[in-house]
Amino acid sequence: MKIEGVPVHEMEDTAGERGTLFRYLRRQDASPRRIAELAISSLLALAKTNSKVAIHLDAFEAVAKSDAPLTDEVADRLAAKLPGYWGCFLAGVRRNPARSLLFISTYVEIEQASVVANAAFASGDYGATAEIVRADPTLQIFWCEESLQRLASAQDLRQTLSARLHAWVQLQLCVIAQASIFEADAAQALTLCGAAEKLLDGTRISPGVQWLKMAKQLTGASSLANLREQLLRDGTAHDSLPSEATIKRWSRGAVFPQQTPALQVFVKRIAERSHIRDPSVSADQAYAALAHMYRIANRLQHTHWFALQILKDPDDSITRDFAAWHAHHLAADCTACDVNYG
Repeated sequence: MKIEGVPVHEMEDTAGERGTLFRYLRRQDASPRRIAELAISSLLALAKTNSKVAIHLDAFEAVAKSDAPLTDEVADRLAAKLPGYWGCFLAGVRRNPARSLLFISTYVEIEQASVVANAAFASGDYGATAEIVRADPTLQIFWCEESLQRLASAQDLRQTLSARLHAWVQLQLCVIAQASIFEADAAQALTLCGAAEKLLDGTRISPGVQWLKMAKQLTGASSLANLREQLLRDGTAHDSLPSEATIKRWSRGAVFPQQTPALQVFVKRIAERSHIRDPSVSADQAYAALAHMYRIANRLQHTHWFALQILKDPDDSITRDFAAWHAHHLAADCTACDVNYG
C-alpha cells in the first residue's frame, strides 16, 4: 500500500472508528467480531455518499448476524462474497480511477483472474500454480517461461519469491506505461516535459534526476543554482523551498525527491516560472504536467529498487521492457494486454 501512495500508518491515523478499524486489522489479537462491527459502522457512513460499498456492507452484516463463531471457515465465506483486496479498495475510492488510480483497474482484473491460482499457491502446490498461470492469458503475459519453471520447481515459499518478483516488476512497468499515456495530464506532460521514457535516461536509472532535469527545462534555467535563484524571485522565502543541498542530492541521484510541503512549493514555483518564460503555457498546465511526471518517476523509482534485487541487468531490462509496454499500450489503445516479456 505504501508503494501505491497510501501508507498504512496514514490509514491508522484516520479520525474516528475508521482509524480504529485500521489499527484493529494490524493487531493479531483483535476480536474478529469487533472488526466486523467496526467495518459495518464505517461502511454505513461510506454508503451515504458511495453506493459501491453496498456489496461489502451486505457481506459483513451477514457475518455479524450469524450465530456461528467467527472461525476461519466463516472468514473464508465472507471473503468469497467480497471482491479481492484491490476490488474492495477501488469500491471505497472517491477519486476518479481514470486519473492517478488508473492502475487499480488493472490490479482488480488480475486479482479476479488469480482466484484459482491463489488457492493452489496457498495450498503449496506451486507446480499447479504455474500451470494455471501459464494457461490464463490475463496472468501469463507478466511471466516468462524461466520464471514459471522456477515457480513450478520451488520447494518452499521462499523459493517462489524471485519468480513472483519478476512478474511483479513486469506488472508495474505495464501499469506505469499505461498511466504515462492515459492519465488525464499525460498529453500535456508529453508536450511540456517530453516522453516518459526520458525518466529512464542516463548511464544508470535515476528517475528523480531526470525529473529534476525536466523541471529545470521548463524554466529555461542554465544550472541548478540559476534554477533556485529564479524560484526565489518575487519574494519567495528561502525556507519554503528545498535547500540548495537537497536539490544537489536530487541531481546526483543520492535521494529521490520526497513529497513534502517544500516540494509542493518547488513544483508550484517551477510552473509559475514556466508561464513567465512562455505565456502561452499556463501555470496550471505546467504544474499538472510536472506533477504527472513526478508520479511516473516515483513509481519507476520503487520498481527499479525491486528490480535491483532480482535482475542481472536491471537498468537495461527496465528500459527495454518499459518501452515495450509503452508501445503495446499505444498499439492496443489500452484495451487489453496480449504480449509476452522475458
